[in-house]
Order: sequence, then C-alpha cells, then structure tokens
Amino acid sequence: MRCKQVTVALGGWAIDEDDLDRQIDLSIFMDGRKIAQVRCDVLRADLVEAGTFGTKGHGFNLPLDPPLTPDRPRRFTVRFTETDGC
Repeated sequence: MRCKQVTVALGGWAIDEDDLDRQIDLSIFMDGRKIAQVRCDVLRADLVEAGTFGTKGHGFNLPLDPPLTPDRPRRFTVRFTETDGC
C-alpha cells in the first residue's frame, strides 16, 4: 500500500500592529487567482501564550477542497484586505 501526502488546509495569523485587538481580513491567492477572503479571528494558543497580541483571535484556517498534492506545486500569496474604510 502506498500513501500520498496531501494538504487539506492553509492556516496562519496576522495582526494590525497599530491596533492589536482589531481582527483583519486577508485575501488569499493561488497561482495568481483570488480563491478566498478570510477574517483573522481564530484564537490561537501560541499567540495567547506570547501575551503580546491583544485579547482577540488573530488566526485563520482555510480548508482546501480539493486537497493539494505534491505532484502539482502551487504558489500562494496572502495580502491584507482593505476594510473598514482603511
């Protein structure tokens, strides 16, 4: 039996250094095409433990469907999304 490695989600975190309690939006692109916009609002234990990132969640998790496989490399770009009149 042979198993194939797959990636089923893309995750991370982002903050607004001028307002640590602001939850920001990110635009995610795959191979130059926008595939999602996510809000960074997931509470992450590592950031809470660090204690320097405000009191709200700043993480995100984007499920990938279909999952990514190593036989077709992809390029991801993540950009801050301008929201709230900024």
